[in-house]
Amino acid sequence: MLEAVLCCGNVFSQQTDTNKINIDTLNGYFYHTKSYFIDSIYNDSDDVFEVHFYNPLKRTDNDFFHQLNTYGSPSQSLIYNFNSTFLQYQPNIYSPYTYNFENIRFYQRNKPFSELYYSNDLNSSQVFRVTHSQNVYKGLNISLDYLVNYADGTFANSGITSQFFNVTTNYISPKGKYRTEAAFIYNKAITAENGGINDVAFVADSFPSIVAYPVQLLNASTQYKTFDFLLSQSVRLPKALGTLTLANTIANGIRTYRNIESIDTLLAFEQKTLTNTLTYSSTLKFFPVNIGIRHDYNIFADQIMREKSSLVSPFAKISYHVNRIKLQAYAEKTLSSSIFGSNFLLSANASFAFDSLNRNNIFASFASKNSETDFIYRHNFSTSYQWDNSFNTEKTTKLSFGTSLLGRFTFVLNYFIVSDKVYLSENLIPVQKNGLINVYQAIFKNRFTLGRFGFMGSAALQYSDDNPAISLPLFQAKETFYVEFFFFSKKLQTQFGLDLYYNTSFFANAYCPELASFYTQRERKQGNYLYADIFIAVGISRAKLFISCSHPYAGLFGYDYFQTLHYPSEALSFRFGVSWKFFD
Repeated sequence: MLEAVLCCGNVFSQQTDTNKINIDTLNGYFYHTKSYFIDSIYNDSDDVFEVHFYNPLKRTDNDFFHQLNTYGSPSQSLIYNFNSTFLQYQPNIYSPYTYNFENIRFYQRNKPFSELYYSNDLNSSQVFRVTHSQNVYKGLNISLDYLVNYADGTFANSGITSQFFNVTTNYISPKGKYRTEAAFIYNKAITAENGGINDVAFVADSFPSIVAYPVQLLNASTQYKTFDFLLSQSVRLPKALGTLTLANTIANGIRTYRNIESIDTLLAFEQKTLTNTLTYSSTLKFFPVNIGIRHDYNIFADQIMREKSSLVSPFAKISYHVNRIKLQAYAEKTLSSSIFGSNFLLSANASFAFDSLNRNNIFASFASKNSETDFIYRHNFSTSYQWDNSFNTEKTTKLSFGTSLLGRFTFVLNYFIVSDKVYLSENLIPVQKNGLINVYQAIFKNRFTLGRFGFMGSAALQYSDDNPAISLPLFQAKETFYVEFFFFSKKLQTQFGLDLYYNTSFFANAYCPELASFYTQRERKQGNYLYADIFIAVGISRAKLFISCSHPYAGLFGYDYFQTLHYPSEALSFRFGVSWKFFD
């Protein structure tokens, strides 16, 4: 539950102190682009039931989201959280699916590894993924990950075509004195925009088929693309004086909207960022320190506006780890005479483990951020929407306290203070909420087994004292239950399970296709509807298979199952899929 910027320890320093990299232990790792140190170790999960989670929005260990009505469509998190990102042209509506510098994986493997995944349903929704990783030379690894999603959609002009690709390579010298990482990321998502159905009452038998139901747009689409590059090099200084890391990234993102029925309707946003980061990491075992400086050169642009900025940001991260106590602090400040000169981030966390395995612990954290709002809220020029705004700096403070028990249960209390919040009003105009907004949050997560039965899920209570600016359901929960059986001398593992999703009704944000943004609305509440998926997952040797039935009672109790205004959720769906791993 702690923020990414409050990650635990400098794993790079811990590993290079041993003068040897254990490839069996270092199966894979993520990289942290704030200060360019290894963030966390990644290990593949062997849980059979996870094969049926083709949609990351449905994973019960992920955040809650509401989406439009097709897998892969734009979505928005229903968990209010602290965002450490500074510069964006607009919120990323495809964030659960896209690759970025924080979620791509770098591997070191003794044997080549490949995994193929394919899933399909009766509505021509297909998901294909291939992952491959191998060390081509001692300490030199090359890996790729390619994900394709294609869905026709239930309603007219609601199809999704997406491709997400990344290739990574890293080299670790025999004694760990030198290491380098490089990556290329390509994301492309094309969404056919229908603007939702015309009748929110959604009486399904009004038309001969669901595809014939009238929608608001027939020939509109949004295309979102990114091209990102990363090169990082680390050298351990002589006499254990520490490590120097130089990291360079290039990020390119563009979104375009077209409506063929209205030829002059074209909207495009673009962001280009060149970042250079120099970091010094000490090798002190109990008191590691990371200090550095980052330079960002940014270009934000729409059809008529082009904004350039050159920003210098020093940062520092200090950690303390003795016995079962962990303390950590991180600070970052942007130095610039531009509007971004007020950007500032400060965070700290502390944890105490009651046992050596850290199965029982308590933790607390604090984070505060000042940042300029996203480009789309400040400047926009299109056929229907034009503005040129000057807003105050947004400020967010978070206090958090939590505990983990038995390695199975986690409970967290969060309190947010938000000032000068900028959001899209129901009139589709950016507005700034003057004054403070308080958000109270309690989150519970569980993952455990009792004999043949398994349980994994999360629940959240949330309250915002300013619903138009921050609209949240009071309660939401996701839970997966399954029962496990073994056959043929325990060679065939079978799990039969149920996924449940629920949130109380609230004024969920609506969606504007032209702006590709969610905005506040007071027309209709969404929620108070229980979704259920039934699945059977089978594992034998290196293969995993599943069959699932989603929303089996759709229409039996009416058709009031919307997650987003004008976008009814998809009805009954059967899906199958297979995952196969290769280790040679």
